[in-house]
Amino acid sequence: MIYTDLKGDLVRRDFTINAMAVDILPESFGELHDPYNGILDLQAKQITTPLDPDETFGEDPLRMLRAAYFASQLGFEIDKKCYDSIVRQKDRISIVSQERITAEILKFYHPQNLP
Repeated sequence: MIYTDLKGDLVRRDFTINAMAVDILPESFGELHDPYNGILDLQAKQITTPLDPDETFGEDPLRMLRAAYFASQLGFEIDKKCYDSIVRQKDRISIVSQERITAEILKFYHPQNLP
């Protein structure tokens, strides 16, 4: 495991809407850390990545399915750069294990029961 600062941790998240944190330290308790504008993307109902989408989806192609999951469950749109990256890299989904793909697809059918 590589330890880094908060911003370094958040940039590795799949989408900007998942790249936020709330401070729990007493001196800054409740302070929102949103270095990649996740709040703006929530308000715009947009799925986008903190890094270049080619890098994000190249690192873990399952994130392409996660983009579709979040878009369908939340009624959001997938950002054009993300969509174009998914189209370019769609064949990379074949390197993801069947177990991980199945677990992600099951979320579409039972979202209330899964994290």
